[in-house]
Amino acid sequence: TFSVWADNMDTCAPWVMPMDDNSLRSVLKYARDRGYQVRISGAAHSAGGLATDGKDPNVFVLSLGDYVAPGEWQFGLTDLPDGSKRATVNAGWTQLHLYAKVRHLGYFLPAQTAGYFFQLGGIVANSVHGGGYNRGFIHSYVTRLRVMLHDGEIAVKEDLRYWRNSFGLLGIILGIEFQLEKRERLQMYTEQRNMKSWGAEDFWKFIKED
Repeated sequence: TFSVWADNMDTCAPWVMPMDDNSLRSVLKYARDRGYQVRISGAAHSAGGLATDGKDPNVFVLSLGDYVAPGEWQFGLTDLPDGSKRATVNAGWTQLHLYAKVRHLGYFLPAQTAGYFFQLGGIVANSVHGGGYNRGFIHSYVTRLRVMLHDGEIAVKEDLRYWRNSFGLLGIILGIEFQLEKRERLQMYTEQRNMKSWGAEDFWKFIKED
């Protein structure tokens, strides 16, 4: 049953986790034949009630947490002529899954989220937890999507204008192709500063200049 990360909502709403394309099609057909509404969940990090509050018996939540994609859409790397790489990856994976495959090779997403545990499909379908300063949201670096439409048809989309930040309203994102960035050296550290006053001007001076 569906619950959220903060443990402030624990419902009896069904939380369905299909394992492949055929079982996902079966879930959608079942919902369509019986009049259910399907809500797509990421890693359940959203504020309580956005996917479901458990009060509507005609709603169930669908997650790709157990989904396995076919072939390269589970995971694959492509070398481009300019020396860069793109990664195709299961949309049910988290950033931790992706970085376990590419970080030791020195490749990263161009932007960074607030944590490693957000599901990639949720990051692309939303604008939360997906950006970095002087960078766009992570969904800005998506080059292709493998999606399933309401009728079970699967398509690979290269025109992504309406799929980024689509909240699952156009279909289910099954696989993502990301642009990767080579970083020979990566250093993370904490900067601590005592400020004489607290206000917008001092804050942005610290971010942009200091």
